[in-house]
Amino acid sequence: MPGCSAGPTDRRVSLSMRFLMIVLMSLLLGSITLPAQESTGTAADSTEFYRHKYRSKKTWEHVVSAPGTLVSLPLVLFFKLNEALVGYIYDSKIIPKTKDFFTSHDEMRGIYPVYSNRSGGGLKFYQEGIFNPESKLSLTASGNLRERQRYRFEWKRIRLLDPLLFRMRLRYRYLPDEAFYGVGPDSRKEDLASFDHEYTMAEAGFDLDLTRKLSLFSIFRYDYNNAYNGDEQRPIRDLYDKTTLPGLQSRVKIAQVQAGLALDSRNRLGNPNAGNELILSGSLFRDTDGDRFNFWKIEGDLTHYLHFGYNRVLAIRVAGALTEAEDGASVPFYFLSELGERESIRGFDRGRFRDLDMFLGSLEYRIPIWHSIDSFFFADAGQVANDIFKDLSGKDLQFGFGGGIRFYNTKDLVAVLQVAASKERFRIYFNLN
Repeated sequence: MPGCSAGPTDRRVSLSMRFLMIVLMSLLLGSITLPAQESTGTAADSTEFYRHKYRSKKTWEHVVSAPGTLVSLPLVLFFKLNEALVGYIYDSKIIPKTKDFFTSHDEMRGIYPVYSNRSGGGLKFYQEGIFNPESKLSLTASGNLRERQRYRFEWKRIRLLDPLLFRMRLRYRYLPDEAFYGVGPDSRKEDLASFDHEYTMAEAGFDLDLTRKLSLFSIFRYDYNNAYNGDEQRPIRDLYDKTTLPGLQSRVKIAQVQAGLALDSRNRLGNPNAGNELILSGSLFRDTDGDRFNFWKIEGDLTHYLHFGYNRVLAIRVAGALTEAEDGASVPFYFLSELGERESIRGFDRGRFRDLDMFLGSLEYRIPIWHSIDSFFFADAGQVANDIFKDLSGKDLQFGFGGGIRFYNTKDLVAVLQVAASKERFRIYFNLN
């Protein structure tokens, strides 16, 4: 009746009608797509059924995009070739096969690549366990396209009488176009000159293990140095001669005796987060052809590791060197204390500052980012001086800042990539092993 509400029966009929309409609509929509179904009941390939609706670029679009295609073609080819090369190397397993070929199953023998900014790239072969388990023999050869060369034979920790160990080393290094800016903390960048340095060394020494962490060492070394004019930039002869720069244009033969103490209390070798590394040594140098180059040197280098939790580590380093010539003698300029190398103030050219004495302080904060990989940030400060105790001054301090990534394993540091900046320039360093 009008004005009366619908009863339960009417509501059920209404819901049934709605459900029926939904089903009919679904069937109707399904019937529209039926032509796209194959007789097997599987969906047709959209690229086949609708190919007339999805065409490639038109001719005018190819013409318009042609300049951009040509410009990007070398980059596209470069990445495609690299993709193919990396894929081939990965699929063929060249790297693990090469490593397995040169490395013994017990890893007592092996070969691996080495690289440094100074000497270039090369290979290092090692053999452990000759005569005694801890001995290690290694052969290294490296170089680069600028004719830099380095060859080294080293055999260390040869046990003679417990706890006395013997070591020997031979090394040849040729470094063309090394930089020289003068002597003293106020040397100017504009005074850059270049020289070639040829260096041959033979060494024998003994290590006395007092404890597992502490040892005494002595070294007997013979050096043959030849420094002469470089070819790049301004040759050093334009500014100096052998009278104004000791050691230039003369073959210097020097016998050296060194003795010292080494402490290594790191809790881990590759990525320590506690302990210390300390080396203290004193050396006496004698000119075997006369008395021109008789001098002595004292050096110290201490690194302390502080753990801040979650494997975050602060490495604090302090180093210094004192050099003194005997009366009437002098020190060859390539034996002076030096700042500017990767191990000292990062961010300056190698050999940027040279003098008799040197002081260095460094802070390096390391943060783990992956298994066996750390990132780090550092700040370096240091100074060279004729007498560091009298001449150490804030105005002559040099600073370097930067950061990088360290790759390590349980035995050692494997590779380091770092960038550094100073007031003079920006540098990138990479060292492999």
